[in-house]
Amino acid sequence: MAVNNANWQHVPSEIRELARQQWLEAIDTIKEEGYFPPSASIFGCTLPAGCGMEWTEAISGDDKRYYAGNPKVAHFYTSWEPTNEIISLVFSDDVTIFGQSEPTAVDAWCAVHTRAKITRVMVSPKDYGTSAVGHVGMFREGQIRLWEVIGDIILYGRLPKKGRFRRWNLGKVRL
Repeated sequence: MAVNNANWQHVPSEIRELARQQWLEAIDTIKEEGYFPPSASIFGCTLPAGCGMEWTEAISGDDKRYYAGNPKVAHFYTSWEPTNEIISLVFSDDVTIFGQSEPTAVDAWCAVHTRAKITRVMVSPKDYGTSAVGHVGMFREGQIRLWEVIGDIILYGRLPKKGRFRRWNLGKVRL
């Protein structure tokens, strides 16, 4: 399981520069504090300086491909040919997709894996019995139904019945 964050190019144009500035300020905070403090993130996470710096520099950089734009790791993304298809599950109320019906940040991340079969599924929390999930809400108490959806994907290869789907590289779920 993995999670991704939108870098500044994938936000709506009217807030693009503000989004980039947020990450540049996070870099300054890491340099001052020696770590990435919860106050530097709307998600309230704490990260070691090295990890926080690598993350924020990748997100705030000019390359839309996130870490795949880093020459040290680009080969990993472009050469990876997993046997099983990647399922990218996105919740429609995740703040990092900025209300986009086609989540450009997630789609850009999926498109980086040029040799992997991928299906992106965007679901509405209401369709699965909860009012909100957001960016990290899967890990909050009371999200049992959402974990059942993930269990269906991982254990049985069953995609949710509701949602918006997009496929890359001729993928068909076969887990």
